[in-house]
Parts: sequence; C-alpha cells; structure tokens
Amino acid sequence: MDKVWIKAEFWVGQTFSYRAPDFSSNYALSSPLPGPSATKLALVSTAIEMSGDIDKGKQVFDIIKSAKVFWEPSEWVSIFKAFIKRLNYQNPAEKAGKEGKEKAEENKGKCQACGRENVPRYKRADGKLTCAECAGIIWYSFGIREYCTYSGPIILYLGLSSESDAEQIINVLKQVRRMGSSDSILTLKCPPQILDKEPELKYTYHPISQVEIDTQNFTHRLVLPLKDLDESDTFEKINPYESGNPKLKQEVYIFPLKLEKKAENWTLYKKCSFNGLKETCS
Repeated sequence: MDKVWIKAEFWVGQTFSYRAPDFSSNYALSSPLPGPSATKLALVSTAIEMSGDIDKGKQVFDIIKSAKVFWEPSEWVSIFKAFIKRLNYQNPAEKAGKEGKEKAEENKGKCQACGRENVPRYKRADGKLTCAECAGIIWYSFGIREYCTYSGPIILYLGLSSESDAEQIINVLKQVRRMGSSDSILTLKCPPQILDKEPELKYTYHPISQVEIDTQNFTHRLVLPLKDLDESDTFEKINPYESGNPKLKQEVYIFPLKLEKKAENWTLYKKCSFNGLKETCS
C-alpha cells in the first residue's frame, strides 16, 4: 500500500451547500460533496483555530497538500434550488487604500446621509456619496442557490504519506465542524480510523479522466468542476488569516450518483458505483 488511508464519516446536520467553481453567487449550483481544496483548507483552518497557532496550520498544510481526497455520498442525495434574499454589510471606507482615500478627497462635499459639509465622501453600495461614518450599510440582493440533503452520513477517504501524518490529521478531523462556509456544517459520526488496506473507492467521486469510458459510468451521472491545491501553492498563499492568492487547479469530476427523479425545483440521486477506474490511487 503506497499510502496510508484514513476513513472518516460525517453527519450533515442541516441543508448543505458548497458552491461549485465558476458559478456566480447569484446562481450558485452546489456540489453534493466538498471539493479536495475545500477539504484541505478546512483542515488547515481547523488546526489553527483549535491551537491558536499559525505554525500548526503550516504543519497540517505540509502534510495534506499532496494528499489524495475522495468523498463518498450517502445512499440517496436530493438537491433543491432555493430563491434567497441575502443581507450584506459593506463599508468602502474601512477597506479604502491610498487610492480610495484620494478618491474620497476628490469627492469632498456634503454627506448625502447625515448632511455634514465639506467631508471626504465614499461611494456607498446604494450609490450615495457619504462620509466615512455613514459609509457602512446593510443592503440586500437576491439569488438562487442549491442545497443538498442526505439519507445518511457522507464518508471522507484521505490518502497520506505515513502513519504519523495520518495520526496528526485524525486529531484535526475530530475538531472539524465545516467544509467551507456556514452552509457546509458537519460533525463526525464516529472517530476516524486508519484502514488496513486501500479502499476500493468505487463509490467516491473522481476526476473524469480517471474513469473508464463506459456507458454505465456516464449515463445520467452528475458532473461538476472541483478544485485542488496546485503544486506551486504555499502556506502563505492559502493562510486564512492573510490575503494570499493560491493557484488552485481545476478539474471536471464525475460523481457516483445517478439521476432517479427530477422536477422543476429538485433532483433526487441514488448512489451508484463505477464500472472501472484508471490509476485512482496512484
């Protein structure tokens, strides 16, 4: 066995949503399972939060950067679309850099919110030019977002380089509470375990290039893009407490889910294994 494999089962205690890459927040289609990059970044973030030490996050990053990540769905997965009203807080004065402050000086005049005269003015989300004190505003927008529900737990398989690495990651997995934003909350069903042999992975998602070309493997399957860490990514680029710019690599993934029923606003999928895989665990 080239890698040491961890298996961890999670309950999703609410509707789950993980926006697929390249989809607008105004029309956010959801992946029914977290992507590889979201899984790895969640582990890094959890390590920092549970220890209060940035260096712990770097240690976890070095372990999981090149790890193999596979998720297995529950027996049934339903996905529905929700029309939502989102509240947003925006204050251009708080994030204004040198150019923003110079622009505010150029727009000096009467605040269109409180009426103060001759003040630097920032353009607010509603279009008004206001002073720094009035620039913060809660505004709303509308959009469509997909949410998923599950008939049982979802399962994570992680392939790591050594057993000592696996033991460190197990300690972090015990503390994980989400795999993305607040729309992706989950909890462990039972303690993670180190497997004695490689898992079959025929019920997990895979890059489409790793699946044998077969009618059974592609008919009525769910296909979506997902992201993973790139070889050039460093901890400084993905550190959640710094404004890094990771170069995530994107691939099209095929899911072990087949369409069972569909209506205007919802879709029901059933878990279905793949017929053949190419070098999945290499």
